[in-house]
Amino acid sequence: MKYYRTPVTIFLLALFFNCCKENSNPIIINTDDQGTDQLTEWTFLFYDDADFSSAFDPFEEIAERVSSNENINYLVLRDRYDSEAGYYFIDSSNQYIFLDSLGEVNMGDKATLSDFIKYGKENYPAERTILALYDHGNGWMGACWDKTSCDDNLSMAEISGALTENNNVDIVMFSAPCLMGSIESAYQLRNSADFYIGSQDISGFIFWRYMMADMDSLLKAEPNISSEDLSERIIDLHEKNSPGRQYGDVITMSAINLSKMADVLNTFSDVTEFYISNPDNFWNLTFLRVANLADNYPDYKHLLERMYEYEESEEAGLLINEAINSFDQCIVAEYHGDGVENKNGLNIYFRNSYVSSGLYVLPYAKDLEFVTACKWNQLVVNTFGGFSPAKTVQPELTGQYSVMLNR
Repeated sequence: MKYYRTPVTIFLLALFFNCCKENSNPIIINTDDQGTDQLTEWTFLFYDDADFSSAFDPFEEIAERVSSNENINYLVLRDRYDSEAGYYFIDSSNQYIFLDSLGEVNMGDKATLSDFIKYGKENYPAERTILALYDHGNGWMGACWDKTSCDDNLSMAEISGALTENNNVDIVMFSAPCLMGSIESAYQLRNSADFYIGSQDISGFIFWRYMMADMDSLLKAEPNISSEDLSERIIDLHEKNSPGRQYGDVITMSAINLSKMADVLNTFSDVTEFYISNPDNFWNLTFLRVANLADNYPDYKHLLERMYEYEESEEAGLLINEAINSFDQCIVAEYHGDGVENKNGLNIYFRNSYVSSGLYVLPYAKDLEFVTACKWNQLVVNTFGGFSPAKTVQPELTGQYSVMLNR
């Protein structure tokens, strides 16, 4: 894979090296499985994929900020490039309790994620479960690239599959992966969780480290808080803790009600169907009016608003307006820093170059349900296939930003 230095990747390298530090050796207690038959209100599962050289591993910082009690248990699957993977429990005194050694695992494999969810649910049963994933992300392409396992990653289909075969979770959080606040990713998990939290733009654990303690305090003070209210409060905590922090002006974070994603997709499909039947309308919009928004991951609502602003067809205007209203219903809460604008909670993949073979390419698009449920891919290919009104870029950039270190 070729490595390209773009302004975004240069910024993210700076973000990584600012966050990266030498991990000290934790105090690990070798013990038998500490599972319990007691049903708690919450189990928090942290999927810690730090399996690459010089990785920043948030494990120690998390343990400093959260602790288990009678209402919540914290479990971590930790995989570093320089040690074997294992399951850990964070006890009531912020101590790491070593539970089980896994040897070398592929964090980009569905089975690894599924086994972890199953282990957590069986050994630490709870009324509700939160799953948080750490590592790279790239929207519809998935997350958690494992550098020591042939750069394999969890596709969105693998994440949804691991969740559904373990009876789902209540909240899924992408706590560092970039670009996971995407319409394609949220739609994929619509039947796998109730609420979805992620950034539609750049992200990093630097945006999560300052709010983890507050989230932990909230769960202990209000263990019966609804999943929706908790999702909203997590975004509020990002808003509380980001201003004045380094890179706090570029944060984007949103909470999505996944039960609304089918409606979002249906109304957007109506828009795409109209433009497939009226290709000149879409060409005029994209080439003359909104081509600058075809920047890989434009804001979904802002794209629709620009289309609505310049569309002369009354029929199309009504359909676009319905899509905007449907989108607003799925957003539980959204926050973005002062340094970014036109961010409303979800992005959508939109390129106008190198699309003759399709926007959503294999292997990342395998079983991506958005592609079969909506004709957005067909519309963009029909419009721009073989022609690019924008400056041509290297096709490799459609893959994972290989030098993005989203810490």
